[in-house]
Amino acid sequence: MREYFAFRILERRWEAPKITRSGRLFHQFLVDAYTMIESSRLRYLWLNQKKLWSSSYTAIQKAATRDGAKMAEQGSRIFIPATFTGGKRYMKQHYYDAMALCKYHG
Repeated sequence: MREYFAFRILERRWEAPKITRSGRLFHQFLVDAYTMIESSRLRYLWLNQKKLWSSSYTAIQKAATRDGAKMAEQGSRIFIPATFTGGKRYMKQHYYDAMALCKYHG
């Protein structure tokens, strides 16, 4: 999907730039395209949870084996990797990178 929208947005010499010159309609097109791409990426992560693995799964498994643990209070077992832009792990990874740079350069 991302490649298709990139193809449609690109201005070409032999084509009239109808999409890019349509003002607010173009902005709405970009928002809709972004929403479609992000929902597709999230759907992929949802449907392929068994293929993804993380060390944080062990914390969830330990919480499940404790006596009297209520898993409804623990949250759901959906893993969103650090490569997903805008996710919690993504933000945490970039925060740690920024702090390491501050520590190194002072």
